[in-house]
Amino acid sequence: MIIDSPSIRDIPSLRALWSDSFGDSEEELDKFFSTAFSEKRCLAAKDGDELLASLYWFDCSLGESRLAYIYAVSTASAHRGNGICQRLMSMAHEHLRALGYSAAVLVPAEPSLYGFYERLGYSVCSYVKELVAISTAEDGEIGESLTPLTHSEYGELRQKYLPARGIIQDGVTLKMLSARAKLYCGDGFILAAEAEGEALRCHELLGEADLNKLLRALGKSTGVFRVPTGFRQATGADSTESKPRPFAMSYALDGAPLGECYFGIALD
Repeated sequence: MIIDSPSIRDIPSLRALWSDSFGDSEEELDKFFSTAFSEKRCLAAKDGDELLASLYWFDCSLGESRLAYIYAVSTASAHRGNGICQRLMSMAHEHLRALGYSAAVLVPAEPSLYGFYERLGYSVCSYVKELVAISTAEDGEIGESLTPLTHSEYGELRQKYLPARGIIQDGVTLKMLSARAKLYCGDGFILAAEAEGEALRCHELLGEADLNKLLRALGKSTGVFRVPTGFRQATGADSTESKPRPFAMSYALDGAPLGECYFGIALD
């Protein structure tokens, strides 16, 4: 087995592995491979011409520390349980360390994977809350005034609204986010949200906002909002607020633990 950066000719195999692992549509695959893919930010495990596993990363930062957001870690279904992912992750850590990254950050796709990454040396570094909101707006009630943003504009404003020790995510991460969600700013907040049927799914809401008016403005009666643990709702919708839950995990590459911080955007 050889672990190395892939070449352009490996893209069909990478797409097939992604589809096998995550079940994403061709449209979703097109968004990633046309928007965010770089062979320089990908490692693949191969046995001859057969692709066994792969992972990708995006640049982010905390203060002066350069971080790698590891994303879409996957192993071909026929080869799971053979330790390939652990070997790929170990090689990724060595590779990222050599490139000057201080830490790796990732968001497990499901609760059961927190234990798996913990065994690889990761620890929870960021928590979030999720608010499930139902609009109580009556006919004629005005929604929030929203201004659409480009991913670059969102990135600039995001640094203003980040909580203390907030990890800066910009560049291709936000470009990828904008390929699946709409980005907005309002009076005292920013959000990235997309429609899921009749409901609203908010990937990130920073600042202080009235959820009732947000739902009204975006034409939805219900929504799920991912927010920092210190988020304050400015009155509004009936909502169920979850307790802070583990979100991102980190692995120290330079020997110093990253510590608790805010990591808000997962391309899930």
